[in-house]
Amino acid sequence: GVSQWGEETSLNDRSIGIEVVNNFTCNGSLRKLSPEQPIDLDCNFPSYPESQLEILIVLIEEILGRHPEIDPVDIVAHADIAPNRKSDPGPQFPWEELYNRGIGAWYDVDATHKYLGQLETQPATISELQCALLNYGYPVEVTGEHDTQSKLAFRAFQLHFRPARYNGLVDNETAAILYALNEKYDRGLSNTNCEI
Repeated sequence: GVSQWGEETSLNDRSIGIEVVNNFTCNGSLRKLSPEQPIDLDCNFPSYPESQLEILIVLIEEILGRHPEIDPVDIVAHADIAPNRKSDPGPQFPWEELYNRGIGAWYDVDATHKYLGQLETQPATISELQCALLNYGYPVEVTGEHDTQSKLAFRAFQLHFRPARYNGLVDNETAAILYALNEKYDRGLSNTNCEI
């Protein structure tokens, strides 16, 4: 399917996809939404069995051992690379636990608090937030409007990094986490035409 992460497209040709089992369901619609409306999907995401996660960690560690050049930021979810079509692996997937085991990316809490303070006095514009999301790697068009494609990209980001609330609406916590990630992992992407 159509996919993008950073400057790379058609990721099936250049990625390692690992299928995990989670029989989640989503009902609702992805109709055109006003800027204030959350994503209208009612999803049920079951927890992952510990046995599956342990096997997954061993597999990823073996892959990273063979391919140490894989950037932590490039260990992503299906939803991250195709936010307009995918929701998996969902909010129950333990991204922070994987990070603590040396797999993938995660934000620093201190940097997040710093950005929260800044955002309380000077909120970010939607264009700035779209640029930050694009700079991190998410496939989003910078439109200056919190349109449906933007909400779906932010929802994917929230599913990954802020699973307590993943409605696609951007609040200061979501923005602070995004800025903290961009500070920690300088992607240097050339296709963004954005300054953050």
